[in-house]
Amino acid sequence: MDLIANQKIFVVDANCSIRNAANHLISRDFQQDPIASPTDREKTAGILTLNDIPRQQNPSDEVI
Repeated sequence: MDLIANQKIFVVDANCSIRNAANHLISRDFQQDPIASPTDREKTAGILTLNDIPRQQNPSDEVI
């Protein structure tokens, strides 16, 4: 626990554009980042990964 206790956490706002979220991840060399709840920034609404971004930019009509 001491190893992560002093780590600064970067959170993507839920209303952030996909482009800004991608830049946020890439600039910090992160693979994933928590998404803050729009109603309570202390709560996590989800996790954004670099793999999610191409899916959002090029959504497929095919259901798997």
